[in-house]
Parts: sequence; structure tokens; C-alpha cells
Amino acid sequence: MSMNVPEAIAQLISEGHSEDEAVEIVSLAIQHMNAQKQQAINYSPLKQGVNDKSMAEYWKALREKAENNVYIPPHMNVPSNQETTLEIFKQNMRMRNPKSESPLRNTASAIEWFKQQRKGS
Repeated sequence: MSMNVPEAIAQLISEGHSEDEAVEIVSLAIQHMNAQKQQAINYSPLKQGVNDKSMAEYWKALREKAENNVYIPPHMNVPSNQETTLEIFKQNMRMRNPKSESPLRNTASAIEWFKQQRKGS
């Protein structure tokens, strides 16, 4: 983010600020932008570890903040824990082809199917 300093000072003067006030306001704005830039440079998710608990909390807080401003469809919301995620995955896999009569759909019938295959050959 860059700023045209003479233009910003001229705009502040035209809004009724004195030249000294305008220079001070612009210098504070530049200091603030530089501080934000340095903070962004110093922050690195890789320094903390991508799978770190603090990163998970960071992304959760970011999502919650975004939910206030942006509509997120319910099917795109991230479940809060791993068990829910696993259950959703299982349900999605079952729904892929609900008419499938595959003997490999559950463990017990799969074992029986493989036993029958061994006996048949």
C-alpha cells in the first residue's frame, strides 16, 4: 500500500487543516502503515507450525469474524471436531450410491464375500 504524500497533504489542507497538522496526520498514517507491514512480515504461520493449536484457534477466530459479515452456506461450515467430520464423511460415502448392493459395503459382508470367493476358485 503506497501513499502519494504531497497529494495527501494538499487534500488535508483543502479540508481545513493547517500545513503542520496535515504533515503530522500523514506522518502518523505512514508510521501506522509501516507498523502493519512489519507486523505482517514478522507473522508467519510456518514459524508457529501449520498444525499448531494456536493456528487452529487463529483460523477459527477468523471464520467467526467472517461469519458476522459474510453468509456462509451451512454445508460449507467446518465441523467443530474430528468425530463430526468422520461421521459426515461416512454419511457422504453412503450417499454416493445408496442403491449399491455391494457386499463390500460393510466389514462382515465383505469377509463373507471373500470367503465365498476363496471357496469358489
